Amino acid sequence: MKNLKNAKEFFIFFACVAISFLIFQFNILNTAPSFQFRTYRDGSEALILGKILADIKGVPIEKANLGFVSKGEGAPSSDVLSAYERINHVGKIVPLDLTDGNWNQGFANFGSVFLLKRTAVAELGYGVNELLPGESIQFSNQQIRTITQTKIIGEFLHVTYSGDRIDQKTIKSREISILNEKLNFDAYSKQYGLQGIFFSFIYKWSPSFLKNVSGLQALSALLFAIVLVLLARELGLLVDNKLGVIFFLCMIGSPWMVSVARNLYWVPVLWLLPVLVSFVLFRFIKSKSYSTKLFFLYGLLFSFSIFVKSLCGYEYLPVIFIFSLLPFFLDVGRDEQARVFNKPWQSCSIIFLFGVAGFLVAFSFHGALRSDDVVKGMLETVRSEAFKYNAVGPIIGAPSYGIKSSYIDLIVRYFFGWDSAVYFWINGKWAFPVLLLGSGIVVVVDFIKKSPVSYRNVILWVSSFLASVSWSILMKDHSIIHTHLNFVLWYLFFIPVATYVIFDFLAARINWSFLCSTDASKSQLWLEDYEKSKNNNFTLLRMILALSVLFGHSFPIVGRGSDPISVALLQPAEWIGSLAVHGFFFISGFLVVGSFVRRGAINYVLSRGLRLYPAILLYSILMVFLFGPIFSSANLAGYFSARPWFNLINAGLWEWNYNLPYIFESNPIPGATNGSTWTLPAELRSYILIGSIGFFGALDTKVRANCSLIGLLLLCTFSYTNVPMFGAHASFQLPLVYFLAGSIFWINKNLIVMNHVVTVLCFLLTVFSIRFGLLSSFLPLFMGYLFLVFVYRFKYVNVDRFGDLSYGIYIYAWPVQQLVWRPGQGPYENFVISLFFVLILAYLSWRIVEKPALNFRKVLVSR
Repeated sequence: MKNLKNAKEFFIFFACVAISFLIFQFNILNTAPSFQFRTYRDGSEALILGKILADIKGVPIEKANLGFVSKGEGAPSSDVLSAYERINHVGKIVPLDLTDGNWNQGFANFGSVFLLKRTAVAELGYGVNELLPGESIQFSNQQIRTITQTKIIGEFLHVTYSGDRIDQKTIKSREISILNEKLNFDAYSKQYGLQGIFFSFIYKWSPSFLKNVSGLQALSALLFAIVLVLLARELGLLVDNKLGVIFFLCMIGSPWMVSVARNLYWVPVLWLLPVLVSFVLFRFIKSKSYSTKLFFLYGLLFSFSIFVKSLCGYEYLPVIFIFSLLPFFLDVGRDEQARVFNKPWQSCSIIFLFGVAGFLVAFSFHGALRSDDVVKGMLETVRSEAFKYNAVGPIIGAPSYGIKSSYIDLIVRYFFGWDSAVYFWINGKWAFPVLLLGSGIVVVVDFIKKSPVSYRNVILWVSSFLASVSWSILMKDHSIIHTHLNFVLWYLFFIPVATYVIFDFLAARINWSFLCSTDASKSQLWLEDYEKSKNNNFTLLRMILALSVLFGHSFPIVGRGSDPISVALLQPAEWIGSLAVHGFFFISGFLVVGSFVRRGAINYVLSRGLRLYPAILLYSILMVFLFGPIFSSANLAGYFSARPWFNLINAGLWEWNYNLPYIFESNPIPGATNGSTWTLPAELRSYILIGSIGFFGALDTKVRANCSLIGLLLLCTFSYTNVPMFGAHASFQLPLVYFLAGSIFWINKNLIVMNHVVTVLCFLLTVFSIRFGLLSSFLPLFMGYLFLVFVYRFKYVNVDRFGDLSYGIYIYAWPVQQLVWRPGQGPYENFVISLFFVLILAYLSWRIVEKPALNFRKVLVSR
């Protein structure tokens, strides 16, 4: 059992690291905007690449470990970004891969010229001084030429060389070597730059396939992912597993953290490493009996982690210190008998001093780098760097950037001025104030009511808030210059704590039993057990889906485009109407296969026919002979001369092609009689398909049914045009996929477990698939499972007493919405007015036509 538990924990750890690495390295969830992810802090990262390139080329770097590599005079500052291409192709340049009438893979067809992509702000390429007149170059065919001219034309560099033109067809590689190149190193001494030493060492000794910027960034992303997952686990052990999970999700869901995670200059793993060291050591001492040796070891290791972090930059040190000391703060809030340390404040102060010692040692290293006199170098650093961004700077005469800002500016910008998401797609402009104010209110309410976690939550909220704002307070002007720094620091660790406090507050006070079915016993774990229950929410779900179509159509019908739910939550993979249609088809597939297997072919044909045709026939007659004549813009003679009775062909449900003449001509969607019923022919064909394979015995056994249905699903997915009755109608593909998925669920109902874990997993995968368009092939399975959870595991709501109105709502909604439209009408007004009339028509359709037709089926079968 213990081995099984360890294996499970290792699998979870590995999966979380793998997911976060893929997010940080490739932005697979599109968490960060693509431009931000691609270009975030290019200039700072070039300092690391400059150090690597200087070491490779043997360029003197004095005592600096960071710097820009350049060549020639008068190059624009953006030229430092050429270090990316230089590292990826050391000592060589690669022409732009452009082929047209004048160029063949970057080599000119008209003369001795090749083309380079020019670097610019946020655009990687080559600097204007990359090749200087008089420099020698060697092509891959060993031909040597001399550069005669470099000309800037727009975003390109046209490089002219001496001698005959090199034909691209005669060389094996487009890479061109630069001979006897001389580089300059512009030292950067504002920090010690341990990361420059580290990544230069890694580059030197790594395999050739990692000798590029992406390989180094992957290492940074991997280290960050590992420490992040470990720290999330420690937060779960220290406070609550929910906090650990929320911390992890907030970090991988932050566009700012995802953008910076792989950066070589910031090495964000070091923002978390001292915190992780502190948490692990605190837990280790808690699990053992306290001893002076263990406490001294704690201090030394924490001091060393701060030392390493400080050698790579001083950013966020106040944040890191406060976050690292959280275990001691929480220890103060415990009863004396439960405390790890008898004097937690004293112990906290000692560990803090150990951390300060680590910082001072690193600071002395930095001082030695800036000057032969260590003390002088440290004082120079303090004067020129430490105070120039805050109010102390002008007093001591520190250099200033001339930035004059107030703390009010900071509050407005960083509290209420978010122009990005807080996490995933949730807009920060409103979400962050909600987190800030909402979590604060929750903490105060908990404290007043003296809930069991009130002291803990106060400590969490206050310490996380102070940690996140500390850098802004100390480095006010720096925060104005580098806006990104403040958005990043909110995740260390205020946003996770604020989210957790609100979530924990709601979770403790909501009675979740209202969501749970009371019919199923605890032993019922399989879909087969739930499927036997008559008290299910199929009718309610169909009602919700039909009303969703009505709501979704309210926006385009009044000329407003898509509804806000689809825009905010469902695009690009879905919109609310398509999601509802897919839900209808999944439910239909689930129930229809069960109907055929249980009742046989004759009952199946009668049930399906009487369910579809009577209501749609009445609808068609009403539209042609009542709605059309009344609301047509033409007189009766003109209306009937256009032969509107052709619209009755639609009632056959094989095709739906005809609109009524002279109706809805001035509407935002002119002439469209019904924009919903196009799915009914797909529904009919799905019924016929199931009936056909069932008639030939393909559903007689579970093995046959699975082979047939899964085979059809694969055919529909990978070779849809060959599917009988469907292939010529591209719009029917997804409805059929969901229909078949529902059918497969019913056939395998004894193998499908119904529990909270799978529900949460399917919910997350559904959100992931819908929002980011990935795993879309599996979306019918994920979403279908959630539909069945709603049907069987949510508390039964008896709407069946009103009848099944979903079909009537579905077929009457569009024409009623078109009829009630008036110029200037808003979508919500259209929805409310239409809903009133649609519910009346749907109820009449059920009572007068649909229910009697279904009862007539029972009479026919009994005979």
